[in-house]
Amino acid sequence: MDTLLTQREAAMALRLSERTLERMRVTGNGPCFVKCNRSIRYEQSDLDAWIAGRVVRSTSEELAQVKARTSSLVEVVSSNLTRGLRQTRG
Repeated sequence: MDTLLTQREAAMALRLSERTLERMRVTGNGPCFVKCNRSIRYEQSDLDAWIAGRVVRSTSEELAQVKARTSSLVEVVSSNLTRGLRQTRG
């Protein structure tokens, strides 16, 4: 197991503000984290994996990744709504 980093240390390593890292945690766009009671910690390997997953060669490649994530999210939400309507109607 890697040494656990505090939110401040992780933000410094990623060159992000702590507030940005907090927002990313809420939206699920940030690196994986460990919740220790009320404290948040990050493993260096999770930060490295998060960075590696965002490497792109051009802005159009980045746009394609965003579209792919968005369309899969829409499919999940749509499926859940359809399933909920079927259960409601009996």
